[in-house]
Amino acid sequence: MRAIKLDRAARRIACMAVSIGIAATLVPYPGQVAMAADPIDTMVTSYQPVISESIDANGFKHPGVGLTKATLETMRTQVLAKKEPWNTHFNMMLKSGKASRTVGISNVNGADPTQPRILGIDSQGANGLFINDALTAYTQAILYYVTGDDVYRANAMRIIRLYGKMDPSKYVYFVDSHIHTGIPLSRMTAAAEILRYTSTQTPALAWTEDDTVNFSRNLVTPVIQTFDNC
Repeated sequence: MRAIKLDRAARRIACMAVSIGIAATLVPYPGQVAMAADPIDTMVTSYQPVISESIDANGFKHPGVGLTKATLETMRTQVLAKKEPWNTHFNMMLKSGKASRTVGISNVNGADPTQPRILGIDSQGANGLFINDALTAYTQAILYYVTGDDVYRANAMRIIRLYGKMDPSKYVYFVDSHIHTGIPLSRMTAAAEILRYTSTQTPALAWTEDDTVNFSRNLVTPVIQTFDNC
């Protein structure tokens, strides 16, 4: 039942994700060109994550929040083949700090790194952490799917699980929050879709029913109900 709630929420988020394509954060600036070297040669592992599609009781096909199985498979195939424009966009992404194997997380408790720094979104400052972490999770999930490197999956799963420990009672509407929370929620959920429906060689990094329940109950539902229902 709880999983169904996430699926229903996912359909709503998918509507916000129309403009967030596979290269939403990867578009090169004018005058810039692809890197001379091709990092993908050393980044890709022998393991290629497999996507398992799922259709819920209402007919919504997962992954489907912003990205589909076909979109992801096409993107990976073209990146590995160094075809344009995928090659340039992928290499541009690698210049971002959010593509680092040792990427930082904004919403993490300094005294206890297993817990989030904030338990809810109630201000522009708190939402700033959400924006940063959503883009990081999305970038790391894409990198995992392309390279098969579990380091990237571990980074993305850690973010998802930290936000799964948030407190629904700590979400408070703030000025223009209905404008600023939709895109990070879409990116975070797109990352979760990739992680939920891709395989991994590391059992501890496999998506679980607890991940579905916690992510839905403590992030997706309160963000939609508090900020985005209008």
